[in-house]
Amino acid sequence: MIEQSKYDNLLKEYRDLQLRVTRFSFIEQQLINTKDQLDHELILYKRLNQFNNEALKFHSDEEFIQLAAETIVDVLEIEASAIYIVGEDFEQFYGEGIKSAPNEIQILKQECLSMASKIGLSKSCILNKRLLDQFDSLNKYTDVIFHALEDQELQYQVYILGFISIDKSPFYEKLQSKHETIFSLFTQQFQSLLSNRIKSKKISESEIELKKLSLIATKTKNGVIIANQFGEIEWVNESFSKTTGYTLEEVIGKKPKDFLQRSEPGDPAQLQLSTALQNKETIEVQIVNYTKDGQPYTNLLEIIPVFDEKGNHINFISLQKDISSEIESKEKILEINSRYDLITEKSKIGIWEWIKHSDHHHWNDILLAQYGTTREKIDGKYYDFWKNAIHPDDRERVLEQTDYLIKSTLDSLELEYRIIRANDGAVRYIKNLTIAERDADGVMLKLVGSSVDISELKNTQEDILSKNSELQKVNTELDNFVYRVSHDLRGPLLSIKGLVSLIFTNVELDAELTEYITLIESSVIRMDETIQEILEYSKNARLELKLESFDVALMVQDIFNDIKFSTDVKVRFTTNIIGDSHIYSDKYRINTVLKNVIGNAVKYRKKDTELAFVDFKLSRIDGFLLFEIVDNGEGISEGNIGKIFNMFYRASSSSVGTGLGLYICKEIITRLQGEIDVESVYGKGTTVRIKVPLQLN
Repeated sequence: MIEQSKYDNLLKEYRDLQLRVTRFSFIEQQLINTKDQLDHELILYKRLNQFNNEALKFHSDEEFIQLAAETIVDVLEIEASAIYIVGEDFEQFYGEGIKSAPNEIQILKQECLSMASKIGLSKSCILNKRLLDQFDSLNKYTDVIFHALEDQELQYQVYILGFISIDKSPFYEKLQSKHETIFSLFTQQFQSLLSNRIKSKKISESEIELKKLSLIATKTKNGVIIANQFGEIEWVNESFSKTTGYTLEEVIGKKPKDFLQRSEPGDPAQLQLSTALQNKETIEVQIVNYTKDGQPYTNLLEIIPVFDEKGNHINFISLQKDISSEIESKEKILEINSRYDLITEKSKIGIWEWIKHSDHHHWNDILLAQYGTTREKIDGKYYDFWKNAIHPDDRERVLEQTDYLIKSTLDSLELEYRIIRANDGAVRYIKNLTIAERDADGVMLKLVGSSVDISELKNTQEDILSKNSELQKVNTELDNFVYRVSHDLRGPLLSIKGLVSLIFTNVELDAELTEYITLIESSVIRMDETIQEILEYSKNARLELKLESFDVALMVQDIFNDIKFSTDVKVRFTTNIIGDSHIYSDKYRINTVLKNVIGNAVKYRKKDTELAFVDFKLSRIDGFLLFEIVDNGEGISEGNIGKIFNMFYRASSSSVGTGLGLYICKEIITRLQGEIDVESVYGKGTTVRIKVPLQLN
């Protein structure tokens, strides 16, 4: 029995031990599971902490929201997430794992708002399949965790969603309390981070605006005063100090009127300013202020009262601009305008203006008088009146050119046309200058113009043209007469000259008769030279230029040879040609000039020496040929040098010259667009310089 009893006890103890082992194994497994769960939750919390750390690194809102949506999927171990933020300054949406068309995203946004209105803001809930069927874009999910929050101070709302789809639901446990706890912690973290971001952004924007305003106040050329609610100065900028001469230290705590103004009692501007300050109203007024050294200046003053968010008056901001120079400029402009009006009145200049966009016209009184009308008679229809006043024969031309000016890019247009004056029907000639003012694209903005009545000038011009025509006719007849008379006179003279030569050849004469016949011969020669020079002058005035290319050096050599072989005069001739001696000009006229000048050098040589010379030098200079004819003859006295180009003037009494030669040379060189100049020393010689263009067009 004892043995059976021991056995039963042992068996019972074994069963108890086995039960305890089983219980310990179960508890051990529970502890292991709990540890695993705690380890897992610790991992999730670490992920939340990592989200918090990572979120502080992102600068853009989009990156921050993207990180939050990814964290929801990671921490809650769900399939997809969405975050929708609606705020005063922005709207952001991001979905992690959501593949929806843009129109479905818009539906989802609307359903977020709808869910928030049903469950209330700042609340969380889990929507099951039955509740999700009423939302179009959510009915493919079996569970949705939803949280909505609002910050009234910062004025934004946030909608956070986590999704488990019907297809994936067997692989997920139902959302448990641990998810709700972690999700709640996440939403708190997210709200805190978002609020801090918005506040930081607003602070940054405020700081930027403050820096901008500070920079403007510091750098502006206008004076700036910041005063407290009592008008006592707290700060002034550098421009204020430069204008007034007062530093910030000198004026802080003072009122501007105590040291800037010296107005007499009852001054209207001062009364207006005092009233506005008492009523805390914005005012702009022009007053006279005084600098530190007592100099007056005109101040355009604007004072703005500043109020806080509760409407309490806290400051005055005063903007001050020294407009003394502007007023002085305006006075000068008025003075100039007054003078301008006087000038236009005295000079009878009509002024008009047309502004395109407003179709505004303005004519001054002189222009109205030119057209013989008044403003009342025109009755605002300036264009129609002007168009009808133009003479019918000129109207089409004037209107076409004016219209072209408007449509083109021309800056101005000058026209002459006739008008029929309204008051007396007289035909008047008008000279009109029109100037177009255009914008940067060349579009015409307005026309301004001047009008001058040139009728008397036109009549005078017509008289002059008529008289010129008559004068040209008389000159032509005179040229023809001179030519014919000179030509007819040369015939008898040449006959006389021939007879004189025969007398000297065939008849023996006593000394006295020889002297008389010699005087007759000299007179005949002098008269013939005079007739030839008159013919040369007539040809130069009558004949047109005949341009051709020729060699001046060859021409001079021919002139030298003619003089050598036609007289027994002993003169040394030399030439110095530098460069090409060809020229494109009037060969006949150049030859006439050179023959005359070289002939004078021979004619007025020193008779008592055998060392007489005439040197000719040619060179090129700046598109001209320069001729220099140098002799060692009688020379010209200083008193006569300025008269040698006068008609019929003879500088020497030792010659039988007519006094026409150099006059004709001057006329020819002038017509050839050249220059002729003479230098001479009496008793030593003369230099004649002639410049003519290489090519005459």
